[in-house]
Amino acid sequence: MERKIALVVAFCLAFLAGAASSAIADEAQLYFLHFKNGTSLRCDSVWRGIDDYAWCRKSGSVQGFPVTDLDMRRTFEIQPAANQLVKKSEASLNEGDWDGAIAAASGAIALDPKNEAAFTIRAGAYANKGKLKEALQDCNTAIGINPYFPLAYNNRGMRWSCPANCLKPSSTMK
Repeated sequence: MERKIALVVAFCLAFLAGAASSAIADEAQLYFLHFKNGTSLRCDSVWRGIDDYAWCRKSGSVQGFPVTDLDMRRTFEIQPAANQLVKKSEASLNEGDWDGAIAAASGAIALDPKNEAAFTIRAGAYANKGKLKEALQDCNTAIGINPYFPLAYNNRGMRWSCPANCLKPSSTMK
């Protein structure tokens, strides 16, 4: 019996370690449990488990919540779709496709209007297009959503330290 308990505990720890490593520190990925009462809880990762509970791993601890209290569609369908668009916008931004980054980030924002990563990535694309007013507005929106999101401050500072045309790529950079 003790061996079975030890195996179950080992399995659970291995499972949690695997879940933890799959969701580590990608700032563009946002994970929340969205509750039916309109509140949300930011997590490092979320998953639906057994016994009609959804789980949140946050700073190394794990907590379960009854699915009857959660907006399951928003948590497990809309949020992942928004995260995919954020990834796409980030890839477009890294490739220098400013219009693609803006379109994908705007799509993510339409799905999740409180996605600070989408606003920040779109701000970077706007800044690179020379649309500094829009970039500043998106940075301020991201900071309003999450005042602890450093990339939004970075992008806002870059906008203020830059003359109107310093972000425009030269023909030699392409």
